[in-house]
Amino acid sequence: AGGMDQDIDTRSDIYSLGVILYELLTGSPPLDAEALRSASFSEMHHMICEEIPPRPSARIASTLTTLDEPATQPTTQKELRKRRSQLANDLDWVILKALEKDRERRYVSAASLAEDLTRYLSDEPVLASPPSRIYKLRKFVKRNPASTIAAAMILGGLIVTLGALTRERTAIAERNTALAKKNALLMESRMNMANMASQKGDWEETIRVIDEALTFENADSMQLRLDKLRALVAVNRVAEARGLLTEILEEKDVSTKHLGLLTLWTAEFAMIQDGAKNSKQLIEQAIKYGLTSEDQHYAEGLLARKSLEKIERFKKALEVSPFHHSANVRMTMTLILLGRFEEAEKQLHFLKAAFPLDTSSDIMQAIIYSFRGEEERAIA
Repeated sequence: AGGMDQDIDTRSDIYSLGVILYELLTGSPPLDAEALRSASFSEMHHMICEEIPPRPSARIASTLTTLDEPATQPTTQKELRKRRSQLANDLDWVILKALEKDRERRYVSAASLAEDLTRYLSDEPVLASPPSRIYKLRKFVKRNPASTIAAAMILGGLIVTLGALTRERTAIAERNTALAKKNALLMESRMNMANMASQKGDWEETIRVIDEALTFENADSMQLRLDKLRALVAVNRVAEARGLLTEILEEKDVSTKHLGLLTLWTAEFAMIQDGAKNSKQLIEQAIKYGLTSEDQHYAEGLLARKSLEKIERFKKALEVSPFHHSANVRMTMTLILLGRFEEAEKQLHFLKAAFPLDTSSDIMQAIIYSFRGEEERAIA
């Protein structure tokens, strides 16, 4: 969670771990799943980035009040009361520190989170603590003016975009047939160059060629920008990729043939901020809209409940498109979670060669070292 202009680092993984711990201990995700399913894109973004989840012990307390009569479920009630007492105070704050919206206040690494959990289990003082009143006040003051500024920026962007579209349509109408044919030929040439560069894993060249192609008349702007979005993620220019996705979603004339991939990318960025649970609806909707075969396999892998099934789906996606960045990353992470470190490191070797600017491979390598107890190598 956090601003759209911030790069993704290890603390994004800490947030995901916090989501998993929260659900394991309470039986439900940090945010209301039903509310997320019924929310619009903007409401969902606001909930993920701004809404503070209740303390795990408070969530269990609310669950207790909704159970049937005690006589019908004595074991459940007793177990929940015991878990609530265990969660109260220290463990509450450890989990909430991992789920902090402000990434600067989260644990800096998985090792730091593990150390705090060890302190809790050893009845030692933990580093996590509730936010101060001053911090809460500062966040409140900062949050409200930002929404006003954001609304003004969106309105200004829409005005500029509408004006640009009007001028572009007028200019296109004034072009002659010969110029349009010439541009079409140039466009086809650049698209071929971009496809060749992406198949070689030369993502910077892909971005350069796409930017050049976007200057031509009659260019398929939407498809080009979607290709550029994929390339931007591959070279770890995540903030630019998010900005490009936001720009596309604000347009009113989005073709239905692009809705599937747009929705899948929206789910991708939602997963980065709040874990996979709250993205399930978006992924299912993306599949209904229609996806290419590699993205279809990838989306099915995201929805799969069993790790082995996830790996099979991601493998199918990579058979169709070996340089599918997201499928490569998710497959590597799944192998790590299964403890299949040797296979994961082979996959990491390919990731580093195909996507040298992507820091996620370094993060996953550090996680492997951490699981193996090689803390010095993980920190390095």
